[in-house]
Amino acid sequence: MSCLEGKNVLNYWAGTGTVENIIEALRKDFSILSKLASVWKGESTVSIEIERLAAYPRSEESVLGGLFWAVLLQTGYLSLSEPYDGKGSTVDLKITNLEMKEAVRQILDGVGSVSCSASSKKLLQSFAASGNLGDLVSAIEDITLASSSKNLTREESYHNILFAMMYCTLTNWLVISEGESGHGFSDICLVPLADQQKTAVVIEIKHRKSSKATASKVPDLDTLAREALKQIEDKNYCFALKKYANVEEVLCLGIAFSHKSLKYAVKYNKIAT
Repeated sequence: MSCLEGKNVLNYWAGTGTVENIIEALRKDFSILSKLASVWKGESTVSIEIERLAAYPRSEESVLGGLFWAVLLQTGYLSLSEPYDGKGSTVDLKITNLEMKEAVRQILDGVGSVSCSASSKKLLQSFAASGNLGDLVSAIEDITLASSSKNLTREESYHNILFAMMYCTLTNWLVISEGESGHGFSDICLVPLADQQKTAVVIEIKHRKSSKATASKVPDLDTLAREALKQIEDKNYCFALKKYANVEEVLCLGIAFSHKSLKYAVKYNKIAT
């Protein structure tokens, strides 16, 4: 199938796409995930080379490779920002209607877990309203438990799943991933936009990798969680939050995962003025 016809790029219905392959690509590549999340919120568009538009994926590997954005165009999730006039080597893509915006939201939810999205969202929304640590941790546990074990194999897996769910749900918060602050890059940072909310969150994630041969040499989850919390403090990840006038304290949350189990360590730090 070609999506070019006489220099006119055609869109194809989203239902013909391979949703699981798209979700798998997002789970494996955070740069694509964060870009799609930004496009979904209307914060940016994505540029694609004209020569890629005619390429049609023949396998899962091509979806996971360089044809990701072409797949989203061909299946109708994205459309051209402006009609192509035959000039230039690239075109910009965006979501152009509410139906496709909802379809993309469901894909982003799927990166976390479709089956637990309702309960996870409720817990995250409760956390957003109250700032209650228990709601946030319960939401993270819920997302993890409902995710497939085959998708929980490395630190990036947990990171991408949590980011996708938080980005879609915490609409009145800034959800920042791998933002530079202090002496490094924090995994996930949550910043409230409402003036009455005073507590931001910095999350650092660790993954316990072990086998029978190395089990005795790998720190347990409690130790890893404390190490994650220490990293937040040692690298001063809270520094960048000083620029937000409403933020007065930071909930520093170190989380360690192993399969579907987790432990966490927490500390509240005041923002120095």
